[in-house]
Amino acid sequence: MNDDKKKGVGTFPVRVGQTFARYVNILSIVVAYGVIFYLVATGYFSTLMLLIVFALQRAMYAVAVLSKPRPEGPPVGFEAFWPMWFSGFCFYHNRMFGGLFILGIFLDTVARKFETSLPIEINWLGAIAIGIGLVYAGVQMLMAKSKAKQTA
Repeated sequence: MNDDKKKGVGTFPVRVGQTFARYVNILSIVVAYGVIFYLVATGYFSTLMLLIVFALQRAMYAVAVLSKPRPEGPPVGFEAFWPMWFSGFCFYHNRMFGGLFILGIFLDTVARKFETSLPIEINWLGAIAIGIGLVYAGVQMLMAKSKAKQTA
């Protein structure tokens, strides 16, 4: 950030301060989920849009990093993206969130287009998709735990 100030680069953290910029990023992550949950609850979107919940783990990871000040130097193992410390964690979340958001919009649109020919209601499709995703996530978690036990 000091390099940006010296060069006259007017990035958001330079203009408003690092702490305020971090809290704005946290707020934007929370609001993105909040808006989608609200739109699903009001019926604007079907439950297919709730596929974004599979990015929540990455969101919590990004929020945890944004909750703390930037370290003075690169932590071990993070030297590669050190100059962009906060961006890396936010991009990690945004890649999954954005993909699931677009997939949710696509599935919601297709399901609404063919709503009359679907054997079940759209919201049940979303619930089934989320259920399958949760089972898949559970299996992946168990596999990771067993793999960790084997290497330990």
